[in-house]
Amino acid sequence: MTDFALTNRELALITALLFWSVVVRILSRRAGSGGGLADSVRRLLSAIAVKAILVPVVVYVCWLSASLAAADAIGLWDARLMKTAVLWLLFSGVGLFGTGLEATRTDGAIAGAFKRLLGVAVIFEFVANIASFSLFIEIPTQILAVPCGIVGAWGSVRHGHRRAEKLATGYLVLLGLAALGWGVTRLVEDWRVTDKDLLWRELVMPLWLVPVALVFMALLALYIVYEAIFSEMGSQSAASLSWGHRLGVLTRCGVRLRAIRVVRPAASWLANEPGFRPAWRWAGRVLREDRGRRADEAAKAQRLVDNAGAVGTDSFGRQLDQ
Repeated sequence: MTDFALTNRELALITALLFWSVVVRILSRRAGSGGGLADSVRRLLSAIAVKAILVPVVVYVCWLSASLAAADAIGLWDARLMKTAVLWLLFSGVGLFGTGLEATRTDGAIAGAFKRLLGVAVIFEFVANIASFSLFIEIPTQILAVPCGIVGAWGSVRHGHRRAEKLATGYLVLLGLAALGWGVTRLVEDWRVTDKDLLWRELVMPLWLVPVALVFMALLALYIVYEAIFSEMGSQSAASLSWGHRLGVLTRCGVRLRAIRVVRPAASWLANEPGFRPAWRWAGRVLREDRGRRADEAAKAQRLVDNAGAVGTDSFGRQLDQ
């Protein structure tokens, strides 16, 4: 925990990722996809080097680096935890980009990720890594854990794969509990020689590092949706899009991702309004109509609950149970 050498679990995870990369490559060649490994690596690097991907990743790394420096200044972090922070970024932190992209389409994605990642799973991620099993145990278990993680993530969004998701999740839970038990056991045995100051910093790191990362993802999602609506307004504007139009949408929607998504279909009308005040009023009208529609849908759903099985009609002639 206090040095920069990779643990058995980290080595096993890297081995598992390499193993499955080779397997996928072999299967793709048998399927007749053609090309060599060097060509595949080249294509991957070319895709990553796209400005739309590279710039957010670089800014994200700078954002996290600044947060680590700030945490170090107030005593929450130590440079000896650099390896832990880098591995978290590679294996977990980069994956949060999916949350940022999901937030551009789904309500509550950031809040849901915040609740999920700040629970036992985040603390467990660090506690379980206090001690590793031998490589003879770690390598095969990690080789199985990689596809189980993929299946679990896939099954959570595909209703037809719930059974596979339960099996994969069950394996990961059992593996995690075993790792947690082993880590706690070793921690108790080595308590006298354990660096307590470094230990508590490592244990609290998820409590501030994950929220910092999610704040960045929330800002990224805001940038993406605002960029999308302004681009659409610019393409449909009879004249050049002014800052008054942008400011009208910004002041009306603020940091509410849902509000921006609701206003976006009205981009053509917003773009052709005279300036700030008409655009601001039009956006407000769209949001009020959306609130009214959602209120009607909620009232309708509540009526179905309240009148389940009832016979007859209401004052408007509607069937009570429909």
